Amino acid sequence: MAELGRNEVRNTSVLSWILNPHESHGFGRKPLQGLLQAIREGGRSDFPEDFIHYCEVQVETTPCGNNINRVDIEINADNFYLLIEVKIDAREQDSQISRYCFDAKNRAISRPWGVIF
Repeated sequence: MAELGRNEVRNTSVLSWILNPHESHGFGRKPLQGLLQAIREGGRSDFPEDFIHYCEVQVETTPCGNNINRVDIEINADNFYLLIEVKIDAREQDSQISRYCFDAKNRAISRPWGVIF
């Protein structure tokens, strides 16, 4: 048992570790592929089933350099861009989702992009 409790930082770190296909957990791409499949099943058929050449997963980033928009997990792949905001015992900040969508759209350029809240 991981015993992460309701600690948002610990849960975010473990989630990013699991989603990172290059980590030592032994699952490879499967967790990320599962997330991408859930996104596709949720109506986003433009999202790929997997990345092609590269995929970088980072914790607590500022995708557009604005410290107000510190994102919990950023997944930057060659064929999609995804931001994940983890909330445990916290509420959305003022316009947080729309700010993250703006940042994701700008960083994605021509790739499919999304924000998971």
